[in-house]
Amino acid sequence: MPTRRLQGAGGHGHSPHSHHPHTPHVHYPPPPPPPPPSPPYSPPAPPSPPYPPSRPPAPPPAIHLGAAIAVPILLFCSFICICAYIRRGSRGNTLAHLGASGPAKADEPPDWRRLDRAGLQTMMGAAANLAKTTPMGVPVGSTPAGNYCGIYWQYGRSHPIPAQAMGCTPSDETAGYAFGNGVDDVGTFNMSGTYKLAKLKLTKQYVPGTGDPRENLGHAVELRLMCCDLFAALPSHAAELQSWGCPPGNAGFYGTWHVRTRNYNGDAEMVLWLPPVPVVVGHTITQTLTTTTQTMMVDSNGDGVADGTQMMQTSAMTTTSQVQWGLQLQNPFGPKTLPVSQSSQSAFALGA
Repeated sequence: MPTRRLQGAGGHGHSPHSHHPHTPHVHYPPPPPPPPPSPPYSPPAPPSPPYPPSRPPAPPPAIHLGAAIAVPILLFCSFICICAYIRRGSRGNTLAHLGASGPAKADEPPDWRRLDRAGLQTMMGAAANLAKTTPMGVPVGSTPAGNYCGIYWQYGRSHPIPAQAMGCTPSDETAGYAFGNGVDDVGTFNMSGTYKLAKLKLTKQYVPGTGDPRENLGHAVELRLMCCDLFAALPSHAAELQSWGCPPGNAGFYGTWHVRTRNYNGDAEMVLWLPPVPVVVGHTITQTLTTTTQTMMVDSNGDGVADGTQMMQTSAMTTTSQVQWGLQLQNPFGPKTLPVSQSSQSAFALGA
């Protein structure tokens, strides 16, 4: 008998027991394995001590900008302070801190050129004026000791040096040491230095509390002077020199002064001279003849009665002497004339 073919698995027919279509099998991946069990609880380890970083953290950009501005300002201020300190410490009452520009020449005292640039320039200007004069010889064994007066220039005008007494101690026939004291419109001062041939180097040290309190700082002044004909060296100041009592043709010291203090630097010219001394240059002798005429009554005929007159003349000669005074110029290295007494000065004033 023929067999009826059933549609079932593997075909496209219907199952004899169901009318729903057959659902095919779907293959899913295997489920993941279960997680391992967690370890038992343990307390956390203590934190490790901090270690310094290998380099500091970079500052914010604003700090970079501030440092870029502040560092140059700080360096500049430090430089100014250091310069001010050096200047304050190096500037004392003398120019001893200044370096010498070279060894002294044969006619110069020791440290003659120990000045800074400004001082040397002023001294070279005075040397140009000295070149106009005839060099003056210095007698062997002479010293520039004496009682001087003079003037110095500052603030555009001249100032008096009424008195400056200087003594000297020779070290050989052409050089030695100088010392003394004096007074000017700044105050009272002491001085010391050296001389050699016609050149004189002095340091004036003012006594604090004397003179002008605005000008006298108890400071020192360096002098560089040379003996010369003052009017030949300073022809443009001839009238000014005469107004201060320096007669034409007078020899003296001309040169420069130098001041270095904390608040003031100064370099200028000055002169010193020995005042002319009144001396007796002669006498004026005056002879005066005085004639006196007298009228006398006489007895002409001898009768005892005066009957006439007679003229009688007498003469007398008187002689007077008057001292004539003159001014004797003094050379700093020449023989010194002692000042006359006060009475002689009065006679000189009357005779003038």
